[in-house]
Amino acid sequence: MKIIKKGLLFVLMLFAFTSCSLLFPESEPEVSTVNTPRSFTRAQKRVAIVNGTDYIRRKVADQLSNRGWKVSGAMTGKETFAIYFDQLDEITTKTESRTDYYDGYGSYKYSSPTSTSIRKENYGYVTVYDMRTKKRLYVYDITSDSEDRIIQGIIAAMDKLEENMI
Repeated sequence: MKIIKKGLLFVLMLFAFTSCSLLFPESEPEVSTVNTPRSFTRAQKRVAIVNGTDYIRRKVADQLSNRGWKVSGAMTGKETFAIYFDQLDEITTKTESRTDYYDGYGSYKYSSPTSTSIRKENYGYVTVYDMRTKKRLYVYDITSDSEDRIIQGIIAAMDKLEENMI
């Protein structure tokens, strides 16, 4: 009887873990690899962030600085890598809505206050370049991603890049 209880408990736990992982998938941003980066040393951990919004540049610069990267806001010629925002565009959609109320005979009674909603969407690509070889290494499509998700995608690309550090 104890063996049956343990077997049922094992099946129940297995079901619980698999269902939770299906409900809450860890979906990291997909970063496409274009070229394989050459290996680099710790002294070459220099990156420039070109274009992009101030918020994203500051957040990425802070996170990369905490990981030991030397970050600059423009190309100075000393950088080994560059994070470049290609075809960056932001569309702001403003929607105003109001509800009108009528009585049973079709006569106008009153209307509710106008409500306004603003939605921002980012479009474009983030590309990581190797400035030694002048090649694109990674591309991340930021279409319809939030700013925080864009930052996650850039950090994911830089994590892939750090795998080649010797």
